[in-house]
Amino acid sequence: MPIYLEMPHLNPDFPFRFLKNDGSILTTPHWHKEYELLLITQGEANLAINDQQFHIYADQIAFFNSGDVHYVVASPSSERYVYQFDLSFLVTYSANNPTSI
Repeated sequence: MPIYLEMPHLNPDFPFRFLKNDGSILTTPHWHKEYELLLITQGEANLAINDQQFHIYADQIAFFNSGDVHYVVASPSSERYVYQFDLSFLVTYSANNPTSI
């Protein structure tokens, strides 16, 4: 299966993206420069990060570093939240106004 580069369109002022996926949404191997946090809220999922496979259940999370090749195959009744973000915004906001976070 080919690996592709995903290029999420994030707001440059607040580079963050949220997705809510159910079990019908499958992802093929891909990578992106953004970090990603995956929270399984219902059901379970098989996933891989850089060719290492994992099985996670409801109320568990997975974290993908920038550049990690990953994919998710979830159970049909599952639900998951996906948070993608660019850490550079933390440096920008904390450097300009340390009390704004």
